[in-house]
Amino acid sequence: KIESLPRIRFAAIALPAPGFGADMMTEAVLSALLSLEGLLHAAGIEAQSPVFQVHDGDPDAGTLMTYVGIAVDDDVSEVPEPAQLYELPRVEHAAVVTRVVPYLTNYNDIYGELATWFEPRGYSHAGAGRDHYVDLSDLANAVMRTEWPLQQTGEVPPDTTPTRWTA
Repeated sequence: KIESLPRIRFAAIALPAPGFGADMMTEAVLSALLSLEGLLHAAGIEAQSPVFQVHDGDPDAGTLMTYVGIAVDDDVSEVPEPAQLYELPRVEHAAVVTRVVPYLTNYNDIYGELATWFEPRGYSHAGAGRDHYVDLSDLANAVMRTEWPLQQTGEVPPDTTPTRWTA
């Protein structure tokens, strides 16, 4: 379905990434996820969302970054290093789907499937997707929510870039 996405302030660990795909990022993402959860818990910062990842940059240019993040309250003004605070802007249109992804394999296959659904409806992708790890309690039945920012034909593309937040 198509939904709007709210602005999010989030704590994140940014990782250089060689490319897209579960085989390239899962180990690093899971390691950062555990580290980030521990850092926020130790600092007494309450998570406002499941852990998610969002990307920025170009793998062909060697500038792709993966942000492993957790939404935090707007009153959070600092987080323990190596985490940093970022914001994602509000997005008017996004393709959104929640599904079971056993062992987080092939989680990125959904992007091709989403494109075949939204393109005939007059939309095109407009920035990096956001992959939320909704339930990792049983990795054989991991639940993920993917949000892929869109633009309608003729619209100005939305800003989807994670921006470093400073007080």
